[in-house]
Amino acid sequence: MTTEPTTPEPTLPSTASGAGGTGDQQAVSALMAELDTWKKRFTGLQPLYQKEQSNNEALKAAKFDLDQKLTSVTGENEARKLELKKVQDGNAAILAELESLKAVNSRMQMIVTEFPSLVEYETKGLLPSGQGDEFKAKLATFASLMKAQGTAAAREIVAGSTPPAPVSGGVRIAKDILSEATAALRSGNLDQYNSLYDEYLKAKA
Repeated sequence: MTTEPTTPEPTLPSTASGAGGTGDQQAVSALMAELDTWKKRFTGLQPLYQKEQSNNEALKAAKFDLDQKLTSVTGENEARKLELKKVQDGNAAILAELESLKAVNSRMQMIVTEFPSLVEYETKGLLPSGQGDEFKAKLATFASLMKAQGTAAAREIVAGSTPPAPVSGGVRIAKDILSEATAALRSGNLDQYNSLYDEYLKAKA
């Protein structure tokens, strides 16, 4: 009895499953080791981070305090500026008043010492305005004018320094004209004064 030769089963190469598994494990182990390293670094940085956070909060609190102090100092500074301005304004007003009083005193000194006959006119506010040599020249002209017109005319001028009550119908009487003449004299307009005083003398006649 003859037996047929059998075909041998092909032999499959053995798989390196064990080697592959070992490689994956090594990769995972490496990743875990790297992760652990980063965890340690993170853990080590935590105290430093917390310290920086605390410092940051402290700086914020300090800045807030400084802002409050700056606001307070700024307000006080503005208040001091206002007080200083009030004092300066008050000083300026006092100085202005002092200069005015000096001018009045100088004016009166000139009238009393050099033109005593005109003191009564000054008290009535009839003398022209001015200062220094210009005022002195006006006073000299005024005094000469009063002297030329005589005492009676001078008294009339003083009496006419107060404007009379208005006359109904607009009729100009001697007192009205004298009042106008006095106003012209007070303003230093001697030409107008002379004209009005002549008109006054005609109205009075």
